[in-house]
Amino acid sequence: NGIDPDKGTTRQVVQYNYTHDNGDGILLCQFSFGDVVVRYNVIARNTRYQIYLHSDPASRAKVYNNTIYNDRSKYAIYGYGKSLQSTYDLINNIVYSTVAGASLTTSSTVRYRNNLYGGATLPVPASDTSAVVGDPKFVAPLGQGTGTPETGPRLDTAYALKVGPGSPAINRG
Repeated sequence: NGIDPDKGTTRQVVQYNYTHDNGDGILLCQFSFGDVVVRYNVIARNTRYQIYLHSDPASRAKVYNNTIYNDRSKYAIYGYGKSLQSTYDLINNIVYSTVAGASLTTSSTVRYRNNLYGGATLPVPASDTSAVVGDPKFVAPLGQGTGTPETGPRLDTAYALKVGPGSPAINRG
């Protein structure tokens, strides 16, 4: 997992990260209780789930203003079973997938609002009544972001996912 708010933690803020090329990008796995805010991150190219919803029922997560880029998995946002009794608010994110029909888990406790869905056809959650479907107009294709021990991490590659002029994401959240 790239990032994992975990086990009874509370008031965590996960922000300004570029998590890429992991199994899971961000694993929300809070046990017993807790809350977390996940905002202003670029979550890209993870092989299993970009965001994995896996918390206990008493936990809460607010996930907003992130860029979620999926080019490897049939799951963009995934959760199952008892984990879907936790509360997740996914608001003002860009969810982009090159994988047609990539899964976006839904339940009465997973609330989507005002997200931009783009790329290959994504099943827009019915609960996202203010959804926008369109091209976010990223400024460049996403390149490799690993870097080397000599050069350090290639965080600059995340800049490819900035939105360009005319993007429907501009001034939306």
